[in-house]
Amino acid sequence: TGIEVRVMTHNQERNSDRTWEVREADTIERLTEYQNAICVVTKRLHCALPCLAMEVPVLLVKDMTNDIRFDPYYSFLHWVRPKDFLAGKCDYDFANPPENKPDYKPYREDIIRRCKEFVAAVADDERPVEEASKYKATEEEVLKWRIGATANAIEIWKETLSKEARKYSDLQKEKWQLMKQTGDYKKEYSLIRRIKHKYYNKIDATYKNLLPDYDAEWAKVDEQLGPAPESDGIEKLRWEDKRNRMMCTRLMDFSGRNFRQLRDFRRANKKLRKEAKVSK
Repeated sequence: TGIEVRVMTHNQERNSDRTWEVREADTIERLTEYQNAICVVTKRLHCALPCLAMEVPVLLVKDMTNDIRFDPYYSFLHWVRPKDFLAGKCDYDFANPPENKPDYKPYREDIIRRCKEFVAAVADDERPVEEASKYKATEEEVLKWRIGATANAIEIWKETLSKEARKYSDLQKEKWQLMKQTGDYKKEYSLIRRIKHKYYNKIDATYKNLLPDYDAEWAKVDEQLGPAPESDGIEKLRWEDKRNRMMCTRLMDFSGRNFRQLRDFRRANKKLRKEAKVSK
């Protein structure tokens, strides 16, 4: 095809003594190579997202539905599972790559807008950073900002946990359908009919188990943290800030547990699919 293939690596020695100028030059050089590429094929998120920002066609070789870190970008990227990519089951045209999906563009434009607004706001400010009030914030301002940010993060975690519970419920139902196709369950079909009601009750119970009791979780946080200061002021803000951050940590742990269960369930269903094919 006449296309030059370059194999790149981002591996660098940690805690190296390279100066900021050297690091900046390396970054510019690498981004320039990506920007001039016909397309980029990568398994790394920190490579795929800059390509989106520069509007370079990019294909991510990754199972996007099996990694909590990658899951939010599912709709942003063209992607293929590694096993399908290696088996040649990928219809991505590397010589004439498709444009990236448009879903990311509102986020890209918003970041560009905010960066431009910031640059314009400080363009005529010749003071050193240390003296510029725009770069300073009181502890009260920082705490109020962080309380708002963590409150928003808690709502996002709630949405994420609900999504994970729905995925788990779907996998449970898929398991039921697959189990009906295996030889053992064909023999025991009358038994299955009798336990079907209990089985679906179990699905509902599992769904609820994946979603924390938020009131109970807040109660645990409050028990660990202690009562809030009675009067408004910096101490109460510190208390609210720590309370929100503790709750974020608890919800993150819930999501991590859910991710591991979802991963194991997908593997179990994959095995059942093979057994179901054999028993037909």
